[in-house]
Amino acid sequence: MPRCSGVKRDNSQCERIVGESNAYCFAHDPLRKAERSANASKAGKSKQSQAIGDLHALKEKLIKLGDDLVAGKAHRGNAAVAATCYGMAIKATEAEVKVRELQESRLVETQLRVQEQTEIISRMEQLEERLALDKKSEGRRSPWGA
Repeated sequence: MPRCSGVKRDNSQCERIVGESNAYCFAHDPLRKAERSANASKAGKSKQSQAIGDLHALKEKLIKLGDDLVAGKAHRGNAAVAATCYGMAIKATEAEVKVRELQESRLVETQLRVQEQTEIISRMEQLEERLALDKKSEGRRSPWGA
């Protein structure tokens, strides 16, 4: 069975089975790069833009807190506690982004597996049809091998 001609990130050969008319699986097919990008982009745009907005707002609060501290408008102890809280909020937001990215990559991986399994089922059906035809033609052969 033909395998994908693509190379994985670790520089090893892709092991996915492809159709006879294809040289690449969905993940490596250069003609489907735009489709893969569009799928990944749709999945992350809305949630990621919210996270970026949250990070920007927290950064602005930290800058204002620093300015207030320098201007004498904020008490040192209160500013330290607030900065720690904002820093933890930033780390939590970054963790949310990483979790979303992982979920998106798993979704794409699942879609690829489904497509690969569909292709395998199709190829198996073709092989079964060929096998059935071969069995029929064996019964029609002459006993003298001609």
